[in-house]
Amino acid sequence: MLALLISLPAARAEPQAEKPKNLKVLPADLTRDSVVKIMRFVVAGGLGVSCNFCHGAPNVPFDSIDFASDERPTKQTAREMMRMVARINGELLPAIPNRGTPPIVIQCVTCHRRAPRPLMLEDTLATVLAQLGPDSAVATYDRLKERYMGRFAFDFGQASLNSLAGHLIDQKRLPEARRMLELNIREHPDVWDPVNTLAQVLEALGEKDLAIAQYRRVLELFPTYGFAKRRLEALTGRAPDR
Repeated sequence: MLALLISLPAARAEPQAEKPKNLKVLPADLTRDSVVKIMRFVVAGGLGVSCNFCHGAPNVPFDSIDFASDERPTKQTAREMMRMVARINGELLPAIPNRGTPPIVIQCVTCHRRAPRPLMLEDTLATVLAQLGPDSAVATYDRLKERYMGRFAFDFGQASLNSLAGHLIDQKRLPEARRMLELNIREHPDVWDPVNTLAQVLEALGEKDLAIAQYRRVLELFPTYGFAKRRLEALTGRAPDR
């Protein structure tokens, strides 16, 4: 995106127009209108934020923002990201053969997907889990879903929470894995996979009766699943009815 915009002929500032100040990545002779169009494409089309994300304090009115100021650290981050995009599109991608016509280019939205930080759902929740615990992770999931559901910033399918639970199990963080699997089942009650994983976690936690109930639920959803049948027989001492 930015590499393409930068490569366009720069629109020269009209004498009566206010010239943008402190441009360090964009061409210095762009008009104010040209800069505004590029910035709107970045914030709205790429990151899903407002001008205050990089300029001025969060509650400063738009007409009072000092856009030339470098006070906000996010502005410097944005500059470095713009340089990165320009290098990818200008130097790295052209070296790849068979890019197609027109050739593929990278834009802010390619990674950010209209979210300020380009993280997957499971990574976002993992950070919250580590810092604030399972209750906060569930609350974060609900807030993100309310804001981003139906967009493409986060994958709210069951695979995201399954992936997170799998990492937690590998780290022996079974109580946290249990909470994430319970969340997954709450969100996707008709999918057998997280139910089966929850049953195994409950077994490992010594919750035999709860594990049996979950294995039975697996067989309601997936009647021919042999693993659940074998675990039920091992836990109850008899073969399941189905």
